[in-house]
Amino acid sequence: NKADSAQHVCSRAVVAFLEACKHDGIRFMPCSLQVYESGEITLGDLSEECPFPSVNLIVPVEGAILSQAVQYSRLPWIGGASGGQSSGDALHTDDLMRVDPASCEVVEVDGKPIDPDKLYKILIDSYQLRCNPVFEAYCTEYPNRVPPQDTGQPALPILVKYFCDQVWCLLLTEGGKSHVSLSAGERLFADANQSGSGELTEEELLDVISRRLGGRQASKVLAKQCLSHVDADKNGTVSWKELCHFLKTELRARDSEICRYSEQGSEVGSAHGGSAFTRSEAGSAHGGNAWLGSAASIASSSCASLASLPKECARQNSGLRAWRAAF
Repeated sequence: NKADSAQHVCSRAVVAFLEACKHDGIRFMPCSLQVYESGEITLGDLSEECPFPSVNLIVPVEGAILSQAVQYSRLPWIGGASGGQSSGDALHTDDLMRVDPASCEVVEVDGKPIDPDKLYKILIDSYQLRCNPVFEAYCTEYPNRVPPQDTGQPALPILVKYFCDQVWCLLLTEGGKSHVSLSAGERLFADANQSGSGELTEEELLDVISRRLGGRQASKVLAKQCLSHVDADKNGTVSWKELCHFLKTELRARDSEICRYSEQGSEVGSAHGGSAFTRSEAGSAHGGNAWLGSAASIASSSCASLASLPKECARQNSGLRAWRAAF
């Protein structure tokens, strides 16, 4: 149903941020529901869902401050300033972070009781560091804990990079098992480079995506994004040396996470019979603790972001089929 699909999209987005950013937990952004009846999300949709250029930063935050920030953001829900009204700035959590429904205090992070003195690595939109008074005061007191703006990225490029990784990982699938290896990469390159030029073109990559993943998964935009993701010298083609470097650095570092999910279903993200990826599945390799979303960072309070949860995207299909047009 649409509710389950929305949860699945939300959780896939959480997986993307957890894996791509290597953080302990939470994230802050707007939250409302957008239903995509077609079951497919395009790059244009992603751009609309992530319209703002504010960057995401990983900030160490004490458990007590985390709880206070969440509680403050939800005051309108519990009879605070607006007396039980909706709030565009209310912070939301992932499946292993629990908030007391009465007090709106955080009681569990990563499925464990919150430690008020522990520093949790928090992935947060830089906008929230300014608009939430609790975080604003925290950053003023501990400026050395706030990384420079140029160390972060907006939501959209994080998402695109993550899903390009998934496509490459799927292309390395052999015999129903996806794993990163130089031998698998060499076979993929030979299969794709039909011209024998030693330089993989956008057209050749589009062709191998179509042959290996199916025509519905292939698009020129997808091929262009995936090729650009690996094209280190930006000459418009990918050499074996570039692909080899990519396999050694990007995909191998994520093999246990991204490719494990590819093996669990016929499509990326379709594991567990289409049910949502949970926080425990996504972040266990990173010592993750939680994920949170609010309502006023990457997207407007009425328009969410696929990976940030602002306007959650419900759809009937999952996995690469649902994401393929995102490129």
